[in-house]
Order: sequence, then C-alpha cells, then structure tokens
Amino acid sequence: MIKLLALISARPGLSRTEFIEHYESSHVPLIRRHMPGLVEYRRNYLPEADAAQLGFDSVTILCFPDRATFESAVANTARPEVYAILSADAAAYQDVPKTRMFEVTEGRSALPAPAHPPRLKTLALIRRKPGLSREAFMDYYEKQHGPLVPRLIPQIVDYRRNYLAEEQAEALGFHSITEIFFEDAARYAAGMTTIQEPARFAELCTDEENFLVRSATRMFVVDERR
Repeated sequence: MIKLLALISARPGLSRTEFIEHYESSHVPLIRRHMPGLVEYRRNYLPEADAAQLGFDSVTILCFPDRATFESAVANTARPEVYAILSADAAAYQDVPKTRMFEVTEGRSALPAPAHPPRLKTLALIRRKPGLSREAFMDYYEKQHGPLVPRLIPQIVDYRRNYLAEEQAEALGFHSITEIFFEDAARYAAGMTTIQEPARFAELCTDEENFLVRSATRMFVVDERR
C-alpha cells in the first residue's frame, strides 16, 4: 500500500465551517473523480486551537493499493485540463503555498476488526528521542510500544503509526503522526480514565521515555470524514 499524508491549511479569511464545507462538497468529489484507484481518502480536521498553533487545519490521508496505481493517478492529475480544475478548486479554500504532502511508512497494530467504523479518533504528533536513529525509533515503536498501548488502553479499536521521512520530520518537528481510534466518545472517555490508573500510567510513561520526547507530544481529537 502507498500512503500519503497532506497537511492542509485554510485559505486566509475563511471560517473553519467554510473551509470544511468547501473541502467536503467540492474538492472531495473532484479528487475521487480524478484519482482513480484511491482506496482511502480521509480528512482529519483539527480543533481550531490546535490548528492555529500548528499551522494546518487538516491532516488528509490518501491510500493506494500499490505504486503503479498511485503513479497512474498522479499522472492523471498532471493532465493540463485536470490540473487546472484541481488547482482552481484548491485555491478557493486552501492556503496552497503552505500545503505539505508526503509519503509515510505505516505501522498498524493487529487488533480485532471493530463491529462498525470507529466514531472517534485522536491524532498524536510524536517526536523521537534524541540520539535514536529513524530505524531504531520505528523498531521500538512497532515491537514494544505499539503492542503495549492497546493492552494498557483496551478501549482502542485501531492503532496506526505513520512514520515521516527524515526531511519532513526535521522540518515539522515530529517523526510520527499516530492515529488512535475508539468506538465512540463514551469508549474514548473510558479509555482516558483507564490510563490514569497509577500502575498503567506509570508503565506507559516509563516506556515512552525509552524512545520519544514526552513533553513534545501533541494529542487531540479530530473530526474525521471518510
């Protein structure tokens, strides 16, 4: 699978509501029409306060089944008539010069499939511990911390790590954009209560110290549209 993340900022002067409405009603149908083979297209809208601090309003996720399908879709969007349509529409709601799009490496925990699509999602921006290589950071997260978190917070129904390449990570200040899914708001609240149990919280914090900078972690609930 080929997975891309795009950090998208609202055009100056647009309200959050106007930004989301244009994205959902106009740009989403255009992308689906002109990027054949797209198997996942998820827009994750940040809370306004976090968006203002981070400088982007949506973490958008695009997935393709393989490299050939991805390259074919990109080639289609590069056709002059398609490029003109997509560019004009993007300019209507995005601060286009600020948009960043990059390929990520995904890690995913082996959890039982939920009975229905999760209705609550959080994102965590993770900075790796100084002195760790990208490979060592990923290896620890996948083999140790990735299995640990759903055990400590059993309300989690899906847990995905998206590892940035070095260039993007250094520019942005974080090395993984982690997706954490819960069945609904009630299960999320229960999970946050569970992890505050002293023994669980101590185990989580101790493990985090081994591979990430705890003080740099940013975590927030997002409004995900599919």
